[in-house]
Amino acid sequence: MNTHQDCSWKERTLFIGGDVHKDTHTLVAENHLGEELLVKTVANDPADFRKLLDQIRQTATVRNLTPLIGLEDAVGYGWRLASFFHHEGLPVKIINPVLVKRERDRSAHPDKSDYQDAKWVVKVMVHGERTDRLPAFSYRITEEGKVCRALKMLVNERDFLVNEQRMAAQRLHTLLHHTYGSGYQSLFNELATLKALKFWSRFPSARRCRATTSKGLVKPEWIKTASVDDLPLCDPVAERQVVRYADRLLALHEELRVVEKEIQSEIGKLNSHLATIPGCGLMTAAKVHAEVGDPDRFTTRAQFARYAALAPRDHSSGKRTRQKRDPRGNRVLNEAIHHIALTQISPQGIPEARDYFQKKIKEGMSKRHALTCLKRQLINVVFVILKERRPFEIRSVPTV
Repeated sequence: MNTHQDCSWKERTLFIGGDVHKDTHTLVAENHLGEELLVKTVANDPADFRKLLDQIRQTATVRNLTPLIGLEDAVGYGWRLASFFHHEGLPVKIINPVLVKRERDRSAHPDKSDYQDAKWVVKVMVHGERTDRLPAFSYRITEEGKVCRALKMLVNERDFLVNEQRMAAQRLHTLLHHTYGSGYQSLFNELATLKALKFWSRFPSARRCRATTSKGLVKPEWIKTASVDDLPLCDPVAERQVVRYADRLLALHEELRVVEKEIQSEIGKLNSHLATIPGCGLMTAAKVHAEVGDPDRFTTRAQFARYAALAPRDHSSGKRTRQKRDPRGNRVLNEAIHHIALTQISPQGIPEARDYFQKKIKEGMSKRHALTCLKRQLINVVFVILKERRPFEIRSVPTV
């Protein structure tokens, strides 16, 4: 739209910016001149939403303005509020937090509070360079979208359990040094397998292992031959901690098995072909689907690559033409593509990926730059597979 039309549209609009949280939402309403017309903090409850709506409509009627809602988070904590406004017929715009931060950083007084954040959202709508292109909230969710949202929750849960498993295993290693000494590392090749964890739970210390008379237990030679005094002291507190951490890791193994089974069930509903890409396992495919959602919202490979933080940014000056890596984008999706790329150039990977990687290095690129080029090729492959819903084929790989 041209400048005259833009100004005319803004003059007739009541801009309402919202900063949403788990328990409360703060909203500020202004006209296009920045005159504050309404400030309200409401609970995340439909009864408060109704009172807020009445005040918005009253303010809009008195000023002869049309309400326009902007929410920084319309898919998380702000989902209920955005859905309520949408159901009541008020237009709701989704405001990217990057745009809000940009407005805040430009200010001479970049204060941060719920009230100030709501005002920054308003400024994005009023003074943004592309106000008309802000994405609108849509209550309609396709079946594919529902599955992707479920995958997002399950993938996040699995990541949380994996992190907890890693920290518990590290703590168990420390405790076993107290109860077994360094010799505990010779008992099992992997110290957090189900067999090892069950052993630690039954025999949390070297002295307990030596004292047991269980016929089915094959005691290590260094425990059988050492004198009791040479074995680490049997601290009851440390022993109980070993048992607790071993039992917790066993429980985490089971929880992860259940979550991964759910992920497998959900991804099966998508008729996904991502796992046909060499180096892309089921969990990586689930992560890609969870971050991408509906692939039809992307129209070009370049747009999809930019979303995955794999599109170069122009950094030219004068006669020098140069491009830089743009870190902005979905880092989770970028990490998933990174894992696929590393797998493909490994000795167990695919020759085509290794050849491409080596070719870029021979052209004078660093290994990091060559890997980025491979990742760009892979994001193109992912785009084609998601859009066309077909399996991976080497010969169909698009080039940049």
